[in-house]
Amino acid sequence: METEKDFEDIRPYYDSEIPAVIERLLSDPQFQRVIKDYIFPNMAWEDFAKMMRSFNTTEELQLRLIKSAIKQILDKSSDSVDVGGVENIKEGVAYIFMSNHRDIVLDASILAVLLSNNGHQTMEIAIGDNLLVQPWIEDVVRMNKSFIVKRGVSFREQLLASSQLSRYIHYAIKEKKESVWIAQREGRAKNSNDRTQESLLKMLAMGGSGNDFLTNIRSLNILPLSLSYEYDPCDFLKAKEFQ
Repeated sequence: METEKDFEDIRPYYDSEIPAVIERLLSDPQFQRVIKDYIFPNMAWEDFAKMMRSFNTTEELQLRLIKSAIKQILDKSSDSVDVGGVENIKEGVAYIFMSNHRDIVLDASILAVLLSNNGHQTMEIAIGDNLLVQPWIEDVVRMNKSFIVKRGVSFREQLLASSQLSRYIHYAIKEKKESVWIAQREGRAKNSNDRTQESLLKMLAMGGSGNDFLTNIRSLNILPLSLSYEYDPCDFLKAKEFQ
Protein backbone atom coordinates (compact mmCIF):
# COMPACT_ATOMS: atom_id res chain seq x y z
CA MET A 1 0.00 0.00 0.00
CA GLU A 2 1.20 3.51 -0.83
CA THR A 3 2.15 5.92 1.93
CA GLU A 4 3.09 9.59 1.76
CA LYS A 5 6.72 8.56 2.30
CA ASP A 6 6.64 7.49 -1.34
CA PHE A 7 5.85 11.07 -2.37
CA GLU A 8 8.07 13.20 -0.12
CA ASP A 9 9.48 15.27 -2.97
CA ILE A 10 6.17 16.11 -4.65
CA ARG A 11 3.41 16.12 -2.01
CA PRO A 12 1.84 19.22 -0.40
CA TYR A 13 3.20 20.15 3.00
CA TYR A 14 1.69 18.71 6.16
CA ASP A 15 0.01 21.08 8.60
CA SER A 16 2.82 20.28 11.05
CA GLU A 17 5.32 21.72 8.55
CA ILE A 18 3.51 25.02 7.96
CA PRO A 19 5.08 27.11 10.80
CA ALA A 20 8.64 26.20 9.72
CA VAL A 21 7.82 26.93 6.07
CA ILE A 22 6.40 30.33 7.05
CA GLU A 23 9.59 31.19 8.95
CA ARG A 24 11.65 30.15 5.91
CA LEU A 25 9.56 32.38 3.66
CA LEU A 26 9.72 35.38 6.00
CA SER A 27 13.52 35.18 6.01
CA ASP A 28 13.77 35.03 2.20
CA PRO A 29 14.79 38.45 0.78
CA GLN A 30 13.11 37.88 -2.59
CA PHE A 31 9.84 36.80 -0.96
CA GLN A 32 10.01 39.96 1.17
CA ARG A 33 10.43 42.14 -1.94
CA VAL A 34 7.50 40.50 -3.73
CA ILE A 35 5.21 41.00 -0.73
CA LYS A 36 6.31 44.58 -0.05
CA ASP A 37 6.36 45.78 -3.68
CA TYR A 38 3.51 43.85 -5.33
CA ILE A 39 1.24 41.82 -3.06
CA PHE A 40 0.70 43.98 0.03
CA PRO A 41 2.39 47.32 -0.70
CA ASN A 42 0.16 49.12 1.81
CA MET A 43 0.82 46.74 4.70
CA ALA A 44 3.78 47.10 7.05
CA TRP A 45 6.11 44.11 6.83
CA GLU A 46 5.87 43.55 10.59
CA ASP A 47 2.08 43.30 10.35
CA PHE A 48 2.30 40.88 7.43
CA ALA A 49 4.82 38.71 9.29
CA LYS A 50 2.59 38.67 12.37
CA MET A 51 -0.38 37.60 10.27
CA MET A 52 1.62 34.83 8.59
CA ARG A 53 2.87 33.48 11.92
CA SER A 54 -0.75 33.18 13.09
CA PHE A 55 -1.38 30.41 10.53
CA ASN A 56 -0.79 26.88 11.80
CA THR A 57 -2.62 24.90 9.10
CA THR A 58 -3.19 25.06 5.37
CA GLU A 59 -6.91 25.55 5.96
CA GLU A 60 -6.26 28.64 8.09
CA LEU A 61 -3.94 30.03 5.41
CA GLN A 62 -6.47 29.46 2.64
CA LEU A 63 -9.57 30.72 4.44
CA ARG A 64 -8.00 33.77 6.10
CA LEU A 65 -5.53 34.91 3.44
CA ILE A 66 -5.67 33.18 0.05
CA LYS A 67 -9.45 33.24 -0.31
CA SER A 68 -9.71 36.92 0.54
CA ALA A 69 -6.84 37.75 -1.84
CA ILE A 70 -8.52 35.93 -4.73
CA LYS A 71 -11.83 37.61 -3.91
CA GLN A 72 -10.12 41.01 -4.11
CA ILE A 73 -8.72 40.13 -7.54
CA LEU A 74 -12.14 39.03 -8.77
CA ASP A 75 -13.88 42.10 -7.33
CA LYS A 76 -11.33 44.38 -8.97
CA SER A 77 -11.14 42.71 -12.39
CA SER A 78 -14.63 41.33 -13.04
CA ASP A 79 -18.30 42.20 -12.77
CA SER A 80 -19.35 38.66 -11.83
CA VAL A 81 -18.26 35.03 -11.58
CA ASP A 82 -20.84 32.41 -12.48
CA VAL A 83 -20.72 28.67 -11.88
CA GLY A 84 -22.98 25.81 -12.91
CA GLY A 85 -23.07 22.10 -12.17
CA VAL A 86 -22.16 22.33 -8.48
CA GLU A 87 -25.09 20.02 -7.78
CA ASN A 88 -23.07 17.21 -9.43
CA ILE A 89 -20.47 17.32 -6.65
CA LYS A 90 -21.41 14.74 -4.04
CA GLU A 91 -20.51 15.17 -0.40
CA GLY A 92 -17.73 12.85 0.75
CA VAL A 93 -16.57 11.97 -2.78
CA ALA A 94 -13.12 12.99 -4.00
CA TYR A 95 -12.84 13.96 -7.67
CA ILE A 96 -10.34 14.88 -10.31
CA PHE A 97 -11.46 18.24 -11.63
CA MET A 98 -9.97 18.04 -15.11
CA SER A 99 -10.21 21.36 -16.88
CA ASN A 100 -9.10 23.41 -19.81
CA HIS A 101 -6.22 25.73 -18.95
CA ARG A 102 -5.89 29.50 -19.29
CA ASP A 103 -3.97 30.67 -16.20
CA ILE A 104 -2.32 28.35 -13.68
CA VAL A 105 -3.02 30.65 -10.72
CA LEU A 106 -6.53 31.83 -11.55
CA ASP A 107 -7.89 28.53 -12.95
CA ALA A 108 -7.29 26.58 -9.76
CA SER A 109 -7.81 29.50 -7.36
CA ILE A 110 -11.23 30.42 -8.72
CA LEU A 111 -12.32 26.78 -8.53
CA ALA A 112 -11.11 26.58 -4.91
CA VAL A 113 -13.06 29.73 -3.98
CA LEU A 114 -16.22 28.46 -5.70
CA LEU A 115 -15.93 25.09 -3.93
CA SER A 116 -15.48 26.82 -0.57
CA ASN A 117 -18.41 29.16 -1.22
CA ASN A 118 -20.63 26.15 -1.93
CA GLY A 119 -19.68 24.26 1.22
CA HIS A 120 -17.01 21.94 -0.23
CA GLN A 121 -13.38 21.42 0.69
CA THR A 122 -10.74 22.98 -1.54
CA MET A 123 -8.76 20.62 -3.75
CA GLU A 124 -5.11 19.79 -4.27
CA ILE A 125 -3.48 21.34 -7.35
CA ALA A 126 -1.10 19.81 -9.90
CA ILE A 127 1.61 22.32 -10.84
CA GLY A 128 4.60 21.84 -13.12
CA ASP A 129 8.09 22.24 -11.70
CA ASN A 130 8.95 24.54 -14.62
CA LEU A 131 7.04 27.26 -12.78
CA LEU A 132 8.97 26.81 -9.54
CA VAL A 133 11.86 29.03 -10.57
CA GLN A 134 12.72 30.01 -6.97
CA PRO A 135 12.71 27.91 -3.77
CA TRP A 136 10.24 30.30 -2.10
CA ILE A 137 7.73 29.74 -4.91
CA GLU A 138 7.80 26.00 -4.25
CA ASP A 139 7.24 26.67 -0.54
CA VAL A 140 4.27 28.92 -1.29
CA VAL A 141 2.51 26.46 -3.59
CA ARG A 142 3.20 23.35 -1.53
CA MET A 143 1.76 24.90 1.62
CA ASN A 144 -1.28 25.84 -0.47
CA LYS A 145 -2.21 22.20 -1.29
CA SER A 146 -0.17 21.90 -4.50
CA PHE A 147 1.80 18.85 -5.59
CA ILE A 148 4.63 18.87 -8.11
CA VAL A 149 4.59 17.57 -11.69
CA LYS A 150 8.19 16.86 -12.71
CA ARG A 151 8.87 18.04 -16.25
CA GLY A 152 12.55 18.94 -16.43
CA VAL A 153 13.79 15.34 -16.38
CA SER A 154 15.24 12.88 -18.87
CA PHE A 155 13.07 10.41 -20.81
CA ARG A 156 13.98 7.54 -18.46
CA GLU A 157 13.32 9.69 -15.41
CA GLN A 158 10.05 10.87 -16.96
CA LEU A 159 8.65 7.33 -16.88
CA LEU A 160 9.47 7.06 -13.19
CA ALA A 161 8.12 10.55 -12.50
CA SER A 162 4.86 9.77 -14.34
CA SER A 163 4.42 6.58 -12.34
CA GLN A 164 5.03 8.41 -9.06
CA LEU A 165 2.65 11.20 -10.04
CA SER A 166 -0.09 8.77 -11.03
CA ARG A 167 0.31 6.80 -7.83
CA TYR A 168 0.14 10.00 -5.79
CA ILE A 169 -3.08 11.13 -7.49
CA HIS A 170 -4.68 7.73 -6.85
CA TYR A 171 -3.47 7.95 -3.24
CA ALA A 172 -4.90 11.46 -2.82
CA ILE A 173 -8.29 10.45 -4.22
CA LYS A 174 -8.69 7.07 -2.57
CA GLU A 175 -6.76 7.28 0.71
CA LYS A 176 -6.64 10.98 1.60
CA LYS A 177 -10.12 11.63 0.14
CA GLU A 178 -8.76 14.86 -1.35
CA SER A 179 -10.05 16.13 -4.68
CA VAL A 180 -7.48 17.18 -7.27
CA TRP A 181 -7.37 19.85 -9.98
CA ILE A 182 -5.34 19.09 -13.09
CA ALA A 183 -5.21 20.71 -16.52
CA GLN A 184 -6.26 18.44 -19.39
CA ARG A 185 -3.03 19.15 -21.27
CA GLU A 186 0.49 20.37 -20.53
CA GLY A 187 0.73 24.14 -20.92
CA ARG A 188 -1.82 26.66 -22.06
CA ALA A 189 -3.61 25.96 -25.35
CA LYS A 190 -2.30 28.77 -27.60
CA ASN A 191 -5.08 28.26 -30.16
CA SER A 192 -7.87 27.47 -27.64
CA ASN A 193 -7.96 23.88 -28.92
CA ASP A 194 -8.76 22.16 -25.64
CA ARG A 195 -8.36 18.52 -26.59
CA THR A 196 -7.35 16.34 -23.67
CA GLN A 197 -3.77 15.11 -23.99
CA GLU A 198 -3.70 11.33 -24.47
CA SER A 199 -0.48 11.02 -22.47
CA LEU A 200 -2.26 12.59 -19.47
CA LEU A 201 -4.91 9.86 -19.49
CA LYS A 202 -2.23 7.18 -19.87
CA MET A 203 -0.38 8.66 -16.90
CA LEU A 204 -3.51 8.62 -14.74
CA ALA A 205 -4.09 4.94 -15.54
CA MET A 206 -0.57 3.92 -14.50
CA GLY A 207 -1.15 4.11 -10.76
CA GLY A 208 -4.40 2.23 -10.30
CA SER A 209 -4.84 -1.20 -8.76
CA GLY A 210 -7.02 -2.49 -11.60
CA ASN A 211 -5.87 -4.65 -14.47
CA ASP A 212 -7.08 -2.45 -17.30
CA PHE A 213 -7.12 1.17 -18.41
CA LEU A 214 -10.84 1.85 -17.95
CA THR A 215 -10.99 0.43 -14.43
CA ASN A 216 -8.12 2.63 -13.28
CA ILE A 217 -9.50 5.75 -14.96
CA ARG A 218 -13.04 5.26 -13.61
CA SER A 219 -11.74 4.84 -10.08
CA LEU A 220 -10.53 8.46 -10.11
CA ASN A 221 -14.00 10.03 -10.43
CA ILE A 222 -13.01 12.43 -13.21
CA LEU A 223 -15.32 15.43 -13.28
CA PRO A 224 -14.82 17.51 -16.47
CA LEU A 225 -14.59 21.23 -15.85
CA SER A 226 -14.81 24.02 -18.44
CA LEU A 227 -13.39 27.45 -17.62
CA SER A 228 -14.26 30.53 -19.63
CA TYR A 229 -12.92 34.08 -19.24
CA GLU A 230 -14.36 37.05 -21.11
CA TYR A 231 -10.75 38.11 -21.68
CA ASP A 232 -7.94 35.55 -21.64
CA PRO A 233 -5.85 36.44 -18.54
CA CYS A 234 -2.66 35.52 -20.42
CA ASP A 235 -3.52 37.04 -23.81
CA PHE A 236 -0.61 39.47 -23.69
CA LEU A 237 1.87 36.67 -22.94
CA LYS A 238 0.45 34.51 -25.72
CA ALA A 239 0.68 37.39 -28.20
CA LYS A 240 4.35 37.87 -27.34
CA GLU A 241 5.04 34.16 -27.79
CA PHE A 242 3.35 34.11 -31.20
CA GLN A 243 5.38 37.14 -32.32
